[in-house]
Amino acid sequence: TGWSTPIFDASVLGANNVRVAMAARAPLAASLTTTDIGGGVFQSTVQAYSSFGDGTPLFSTNLPTTGNVIAGAIGVSDDGTRIVAVVSNASGQQHIRVFSAAGLSLASYDVPASANIRFGATDAQANRLYLGLYNGTCEIYDLTTGVLQHSQSLGGTFESHALSAD
Repeated sequence: TGWSTPIFDASVLGANNVRVAMAARAPLAASLTTTDIGGGVFQSTVQAYSSFGDGTPLFSTNLPTTGNVIAGAIGVSDDGTRIVAVVSNASGQQHIRVFSAAGLSLASYDVPASANIRFGATDAQANRLYLGLYNGTCEIYDLTTGVLQHSQSLGGTFESHALSAD
């Protein structure tokens, strides 16, 4: 069900990496666009869009620069009220940011990282963040406190993990 006609068009000219997420039950999309800002240093930008809009972002904000690392993830709550963005940096940290659909900062956590992000997902309310790391470790964070709830080495690659909606 659906059609191949784009809802809107948004330019990502010059981006090194683009990640997108969509609310399941609301007209909200978000993107995490990573660009080389010079000297091999990367900057990621979070933007939110209404799927009823014309491609003009509802808000746009930059995350901390990440050195030579372009690893990151973005998620949107099912109801479109929360956007979660996370990027790895070259200093061994994950920068986790939680925004409202209007772009207000709801939470900000800088947590130690054992490896860069390979995959990320949120639960339905965007209250928990799952990170799959390049060293084969998975981590789950509580986004209301920033506390690491679970960490486990899976000893290999993982391409198909999901976080339970509840």
